Amino acid sequence: MTAPDDAKEVLSALRLGWFLAEVRGRNRPGGQLGVWTSMPDHDYHAFPLRIERTTTELRIEAQKVVAQLAADRHVDADGDGTSFAAAIDDKAKLLDPVRAPKASTALQRALDQLRMAAAGRSYPGEPEPPTPEQALQTLQTAVNPQQQVVAACDQAVAAAQQALVTAENCVAGVAGQPPEVVLAAEADLGAAAAQVDREQVAAEGEHRGLGALQGAIGALQGVNGGDANAAQARVDLIRGSLQVVIDAANQPWEDLAELLWRFDAHIQDRLSATSETQACGYQLGRGQPQRQRLQAGRRGMRHACWARDQTRRPVVRPPGWSGLGTARLLPGERI
Repeated sequence: MTAPDDAKEVLSALRLGWFLAEVRGRNRPGGQLGVWTSMPDHDYHAFPLRIERTTTELRIEAQKVVAQLAADRHVDADGDGTSFAAAIDDKAKLLDPVRAPKASTALQRALDQLRMAAAGRSYPGEPEPPTPEQALQTLQTAVNPQQQVVAACDQAVAAAQQALVTAENCVAGVAGQPPEVVLAAEADLGAAAAQVDREQVAAEGEHRGLGALQGAIGALQGVNGGDANAAQARVDLIRGSLQVVIDAANQPWEDLAELLWRFDAHIQDRLSATSETQACGYQLGRGQPQRQRLQAGRRGMRHACWARDQTRRPVVRPPGWSGLGTARLLPGERI
């Protein structure tokens, strides 16, 4: 059968929907982690495979793909000329440190291990279920990297505060000079003050993540016993620690989610006006939100998986499961 004339454009629209759902899922606090394989470190700058990239690197990659595909399909610009992709990137940068990705990733992985242990289930390729000791090790291994992030954030706050002092001195020094000089100095002062606020919010988020991580370790070490009650107690403790981070990130996440919702509506409007097949391809790639999918009795391709809440339901991965939303793909593959 001959391919339709706009097959390339339809596939591009499908990939746009696929990756937009991934952007939403990878930014969502407490959302799906995706594939767990990763490089042990970045020594010697070895080139990683896609599934070996960190969750933050994969989030940024998905955002860049959305930006390019949106430009290709001419759906990036809002009515006033604002770039949706650029706005998404800005809000994602504000959200990222608040949800403390290194700490929350460790908490999510430990939570998944404890759930598997409680259910007596093993991961594909593993002969035995994970143990509480392995979950504890997952958390302990993440402490030093998180401490390094916290230290970097504290340094950034100090540098921003010093820049603010410099800007304040500059404003005082241009008093009485031409208005344009004063206005420029005051603009620099406003930017410096805003940067201090951003760095302080980021530091608070990463400090909160470190506290949640250390608290979870102490709480887990205090639970003894191998019965079902002890197993459930461990799950509840880690879930509670993770929820602290998720709750703190709620407002910046809502801001980003609202922007993604508007972007999705804009894409559907523009593609529907351009080509019905492209609009359908986009929705096929994006899939349906989980609630709508269950009500309609249909399977979504992407959004339904990324909408899953790992803090509320067990995750049991059958053989061949990629962790990225469908067992029809090999680990790390995308459309």
